[in-house]
Amino acid sequence: MLHKLLLTAAVSAMTIGTMAQTVYKVDISEFNRNNQEEVLEPGFTQWQPVQKDFNEMTLQMDDGVTFTLRSEHNMRSGWNKAFVQSKEFNCRLTGDGVNLDPNECGSFDLVIKGLAPGQHTIQTYHSSWANPATTVAWPVTLKLGGEVVGHAAERTMQQAAMADATVLVTTFDVTSTDEEIVFTVLTSDDDAPADMGGKTATDKTPVLNGFMIDAIQSSAQAKRPNPADADMHVDADDGTYLITWEPASDAVVRHRFYFATDEASLEAATTPTYEGTETSWLATGLKNLDTYYWRVDEVTSPGPSQEGRSLPRVRCGASDRVIWHFPEQRAMDAMPTVVVAVWYTTSPTSATTDSRVPSAMVWRR
Repeated sequence: MLHKLLLTAAVSAMTIGTMAQTVYKVDISEFNRNNQEEVLEPGFTQWQPVQKDFNEMTLQMDDGVTFTLRSEHNMRSGWNKAFVQSKEFNCRLTGDGVNLDPNECGSFDLVIKGLAPGQHTIQTYHSSWANPATTVAWPVTLKLGGEVVGHAAERTMQQAAMADATVLVTTFDVTSTDEEIVFTVLTSDDDAPADMGGKTATDKTPVLNGFMIDAIQSSAQAKRPNPADADMHVDADDGTYLITWEPASDAVVRHRFYFATDEASLEAATTPTYEGTETSWLATGLKNLDTYYWRVDEVTSPGPSQEGRSLPRVRCGASDRVIWHFPEQRAMDAMPTVVVAVWYTTSPTSATTDSRVPSAMVWRR
């Protein structure tokens, strides 16, 4: 039986220089999880099946663009519950997604229709949520119009950091808004690992956790920011907090950290609050009901000619909003403290790769 599902969602827009282009970021979530904070990657549109098993489902955006997953095989959503819900990992994009049932090699299509004519780039995520201690994940291949455009011989497993997960990046052209772009995600027994390494379980099925279209590559961004997205246990009772992050890659030579009390100041800032090789900064004098903004710019090209360069920004919409909950409760006020965070990224326009990951923090009682 063919099961078809239709969902609708909003989109966000970004601006590159003077050219407007829409960014789509979609997180495929586990079926029947009603709490979005539990399974939805911040800043992404949720694509959640309305039933566990299906052969086809469609997500329709407000601007008319549609994404369809379809297969002659039985498709189903899946997840690693403990890994997604764990506050240590918080792996809401890569800890769930869609695969095939039963766990065998096969394929499914991601069909995209309605994109504006021109060149586009898609990042598709294919990380397994199986246990890497006991399981081997089959390699995954991506085709566009029947031609191989990507292959991952080794897939990440239970990888919390989006930037470190298996991602295939493909650039493609659209000639008209009526054109259907068909990507095929597949696995094959021909690609079976030669050595199981003593492991007895297999994850043969193709997997898609989610995707981004026309967004900056996650591998260029600073990662694992602390406070983490939707962290429920951050303690800033003494008015201080040590903000930390990890470099985007080994190619990063220094970090530019900016901190402000309003977004306009952060956007206009050209002189970093801190610049160097350290990956932390102690915020002090934090007050309830005040708003604080911060960002990290990753610099990958050394040289005096790049010092202090202010690069154009790419803002990925107001949908990039998450809430961090603080546990503190005062005797006179039982309301928990929360922090509201707004994230966006920056597109590089020169030899310096400048990838911004800002956040707005709001203390409330």
